[in-house]
Amino acid sequence: MSFPSANIRPPVRGSIPLSIVVPVYNASKFLPETFRSIKDQAENVFECILVDDGSTDGSGELCDRACEGDARFRVIHQENAGEYMARKTGIQAATGRYLAFLDADDILLENAVTQMLKKSVSDEVPTVHVFEFCSVSSSGATAPQNRRRRNHASAIDWKRALADLLSYRYPPTMCGKVWPKSWFAETTDSLILKIGADLHMTAELLIKNRGWTRFHDDVVYGYRANPESAIHKNDFSAAYSSLSEALERLLRDCGLDSEFSDELATFRSRNVFAASWKENKLPSRHDIARMVSDFHAHDLNMPDLERRFLNLYSKSPFLGNVIFGLKLSERRIRTKLNAAMRRNP
Repeated sequence: MSFPSANIRPPVRGSIPLSIVVPVYNASKFLPETFRSIKDQAENVFECILVDDGSTDGSGELCDRACEGDARFRVIHQENAGEYMARKTGIQAATGRYLAFLDADDILLENAVTQMLKKSVSDEVPTVHVFEFCSVSSSGATAPQNRRRRNHASAIDWKRALADLLSYRYPPTMCGKVWPKSWFAETTDSLILKIGADLHMTAELLIKNRGWTRFHDDVVYGYRANPESAIHKNDFSAAYSSLSEALERLLRDCGLDSEFSDELATFRSRNVFAASWKENKLPSRHDIARMVSDFHAHDLNMPDLERRFLNLYSKSPFLGNVIFGLKLSERRIRTKLNAAMRRNP
């Protein structure tokens, strides 16, 4: 298969403060809304780099069309290499001082670029800016999500950010943030993870750049819960195990595994719990015992369901299994009903 030249349309002339990178793979049903949300931004001082990662559903042609008559847009076509490598292609092509990422099935809210630039262009020290999300319904309307419960100040250093990331209290996605482009000078050449590639890259950026994180209440990003996305089609146990191993390897290579040993223990246990929950099955007795030990020894800041289950299990393993089993049964029934409703709306 032949591909067109990488740079179909030249970048906007002059100084560009922000580059928006959109990896695209077989997302044709969502792209018109995604592109419209970018084109309708009031600011023109940005570029949008679309990376067509070997799509086979016409997404590549939609990317080409989005560039027509709009000098803010460029498209790169490449053989399928996965989302991580598609993002890296976009990063290498970006000319902006800052980077923002958008998934192909999500949207930017009105004035998102204005808010992101307003909060980031005056940085005196290297800083990643974290903004709020809302959910996007099938009708295109948005509903604000609950504010993230944060136990820290509006600005934190990289060590606190990394500890929070390993406890899932720091948002693990690359999206909904404004990153200094200079932070991406040294990142892993390639990474194959079915779950958690964003979390891994976030950890790597925090560790290697040792900058600050600043949180904002502005809602700039619309997230679509897409049941067809890759995260919904995985062997979760293997996927979460690979994520834990990759994070441990990263911290070990950076000489931080001893300093963050408690956080790594909690991270492993939370991933075991998450895999079991998503696979609709009870963790093994060995895994539950390890989770109880890790959580009670270290970090108890976890979602209510996990905290209640593990506290109950530490007092009565039998009753803990019964309660968790009932919760899983309820979840299985709800999943089947939702699937039936999608088939017969």
